[in-house]
Amino acid sequence: PDALPTVSTNGSITGTWSPATISTTILGTQTYTFTPTLGQCAATTTMDIVITAPTIIPTFTQLGSYCQNTIPDALPTVSTNGSITGTWSPATISTTTVGTQTYTFTPTLGQCAATTTIDIVITAPTIIPTFTQLGSYCQNTIPDALPTVSTNGSITGTWSPATISTTTVGTQTYTFTPTLGQCATTTTMDIVITAPTIIPAFTQLGSYCQNTIPDALPTVSTNGSITGTWSPATISTTTVGTQTYTFTPTTGQCAIPTTMDVTVTAPVLPTFTALGPYCQNDTLGALLTTSIDGITGTWSPATISTAILGTQVYTFTPTAGLCATTTTMSVTINGVLPTFTALGPYCQNTTPGTLPTTSNDGYTGTWSPATISTTIVGTQVYTFTPTTGQCAAITTMNITITAPIVPTFTVLGPYCQNDTPGTLPTTSNDGYTGTWSPATILTTTVGTQVYTFTPTSGQCATTATMSITVSTPIAPAFTQLGPYCQNTIPDALPIISTNGGITGTWSPSTISTVTLGSQVYTFTPTAGQCAAPTIMNITVDISCLTIIIPDGFSPNGDGINDEFVVNNLSLLYPNYTIEVYNRYGSVLYKGNSSTPNWNGKSTEGLTVGDGLLPTGVYFFIIEFNDGGRKPLQGRVYLSR
Repeated sequence: PDALPTVSTNGSITGTWSPATISTTILGTQTYTFTPTLGQCAATTTMDIVITAPTIIPTFTQLGSYCQNTIPDALPTVSTNGSITGTWSPATISTTTVGTQTYTFTPTLGQCAATTTIDIVITAPTIIPTFTQLGSYCQNTIPDALPTVSTNGSITGTWSPATISTTTVGTQTYTFTPTLGQCATTTTMDIVITAPTIIPAFTQLGSYCQNTIPDALPTVSTNGSITGTWSPATISTTTVGTQTYTFTPTTGQCAIPTTMDVTVTAPVLPTFTALGPYCQNDTLGALLTTSIDGITGTWSPATISTAILGTQVYTFTPTAGLCATTTTMSVTINGVLPTFTALGPYCQNTTPGTLPTTSNDGYTGTWSPATISTTIVGTQVYTFTPTTGQCAAITTMNITITAPIVPTFTVLGPYCQNDTPGTLPTTSNDGYTGTWSPATILTTTVGTQVYTFTPTSGQCATTATMSITVSTPIAPAFTQLGPYCQNTIPDALPIISTNGGITGTWSPSTISTVTLGSQVYTFTPTAGQCAAPTIMNITVDISCLTIIIPDGFSPNGDGINDEFVVNNLSLLYPNYTIEVYNRYGSVLYKGNSSTPNWNGKSTEGLTVGDGLLPTGVYFFIIEFNDGGRKPLQGRVYLSR
């Protein structure tokens, strides 16, 4: 129910109720008394509250029935009449037990609705899944997959074991458990695994000759077309003997492994009666093409040659398919090799010796070519053919014709004109002697002259030349230095010329600016550079000087600044005159380049005592007397 109000609607009277809260447990009318709080001048009052019996019975759409262990619907939380809400007991539908179960709905308080029930039926599974029978399977073959959907009603589920195993011979039971909610029961399938029974058969291969190419091992049997693989995979004929090859059938053919023994035999080595030895150039019969043990074939080379001394190997190759190996026969060709004293070498175009027609060991014969030619440089082979009937071998002699050598010399020069040259060597670097023309080197004339060396007769050397150059001495060039102002610090004299990098020394070695005028400095090149001495005139002048007039002087006899000195005045203006005045315009001093400098005494006009002038400012006029510069006036301070 609602809460009883604690404040009245008129005048906001507060107080308490008895009973304090409304009870809806008993049907009928109940009186509640309100007692105002003291001090409000208000009387007690009552309120009658009526409690009526519930009249609405909630209705719901019937649920079920459900197959045992399937997932049921949720119980509705709102009725189909009047939208009555509430809770169920039990709260959810259980399908674990077959039968009828009652669920009670209790309306939420305040809806004036009564409790109600619903009966829900749980039925036992009735469908037995059916499947197409699998198997039987041959042991160790790949079986089919177990079906996940039945042939009746498309019942889905899982198998245990999950896959068929063919490793063990016999019958194995597989159990199918339907997925929940299909009202189907478990079922089984028995699958039979049988042992392999077929033995693959093959046409026997071999035997093979060692190292021949064998047939390929068959991959399909002659009975039942059993396929599979062999181990080893191919036949090897490298080793003589019998080797076993194992055939393993491809899985799924219910066939068992089998073997084949293949024999490899050693090839026969053909034998022949040895031939020879023969004398060089004898005429012989043909090599036999059938061996003593009946093996036919061919020889390489095909016939015996007696042209060359020594032993030659002939190889017999059996006819293909005979299982015989190659063999060889060594045939020796005899004959004495005539010996001769070697001739040459000869220098090109000289007269050679004669080829002997009888060897050192007495064999006669002829040469080809018949005579030695020295026209061509190189080595030429001359062949000696013995006269028939001596059983002597053909022999050769290599005779070398050499080209005349050009003697080599260490090049002389170049020389500077009029130098003393080196001596022309009479023996070359490679040992050839001879003479030169001209016989000595001349350096008097500038240019290149060719000197010819003629080797001494009999040395197989040709003439050689040497070009020797005589050069004109270089005049070293330098950047002109100066002029310099007297008594200034000059530049250093350069030690390398600007043309050709000529080095040397100067005399004098340094520039002096003490004396006015032009001085000659002589540069002497370092020996071996083919350069001539040169000079440089360097001028020292006073063009850079200016007169310097002091602001004051102190003629107090201490030897420092005792005189009024205008620096550089006499150098720059030798005809100058100077006059000094006091502030009244009286002349106190007159001077020029030949008079002493002013020492602070009056030398003009009326003098008093020793003529010493007092401390003060004095005025001067300088006349330059050079025909151009105007007189200069100024002041100087005399301090005692």
